[in-house]
Amino acid sequence: MVIVPASMRRALALVAVAALLVAASVAHAAGLGRVLATDTAHGTEAIASEAGSIDSPKAIFVKVTASPKQEVLGSYSTICSKGTRTKKNSVDFDGTSPVTVKVQASIPGADTCSIGAAAGLSESGSITLKIFGR
Repeated sequence: MVIVPASMRRALALVAVAALLVAASVAHAAGLGRVLATDTAHGTEAIASEAGSIDSPKAIFVKVTASPKQEVLGSYSTICSKGTRTKKNSVDFDGTSPVTVKVQASIPGADTCSIGAAAGLSESGSITLKIFGR
């Protein structure tokens, strides 16, 4: 029988809790798909922008988080193609952070889509923009 000191048991418990929180965070993000692109900005009226692409998209999302929690304004543009057909689409969005927007592909059942997104803060703080796809 091995006797583990109380301080080590507490440390192991904290590590286990931290691992569970990380796993829960990853599982939540997994529902949105894999991260295609990410950008972070800080300051007064900070703006984050990024672009990515995905083949045979099933779903695409833009997620914006701000700290401190505040109103964010954003937009995304898609250019999708299927065979020789190409079509573009642009959408503006806003909301109180965190904001997750399901992107409307410009061609349903596209072979490939490229997406560019940008979002900005209404006040000072930090902003993170992530593009997800599956």
